[in-house]
Amino acid sequence: MPLDKNCKDVPYLLGRMAAIIERSVELTPHQQNQAQEMPYIIFPTMIAKYHEAGSPLRSSELSELICLLPSDRPFPDRLALPEQGQFIIGHDHELADIFREQNRRKVAKAVKLKRVELDLTQEQLAEKAGITTQTVGNIESGNCNVSLDVLSSVMAVLGIKMAIE
Repeated sequence: MPLDKNCKDVPYLLGRMAAIIERSVELTPHQQNQAQEMPYIIFPTMIAKYHEAGSPLRSSELSELICLLPSDRPFPDRLALPEQGQFIIGHDHELADIFREQNRRKVAKAVKLKRVELDLTQEQLAEKAGITTQTVGNIESGNCNVSLDVLSSVMAVLGIKMAIE
């Protein structure tokens, strides 16, 4: 299931926030458990550490998530077991989205560097790969979700090998 940016449930939002913060700030397993079980205790500290680190990773998204929390009591004292489940789902959805974004950027960079190295225009690459110039531009910008078949075709033309680690 993909990230639900429309979900306003506090546990889901807190899970998303925890994922963003933990990608920028090292948290102990104890702190991670506290975030899930007792957000009131640990979230202010986590957010302060995030800002101290000066991390740009999804900072505007984190700010938006904070604004969606209830202003009178943004961090509940405890999360009941079903709410902890929502927290974990929000956390996992956000992490998956972060990894997808990072992978798209890596692919975009590799494709563009290799295309330039081979002295190909986007039009030439598109023609050789059997795709549109717009698709090549989208791949190189990292802003699209192309099929594995399209990506394989582009990478074959460029002589790039795909590896799954």
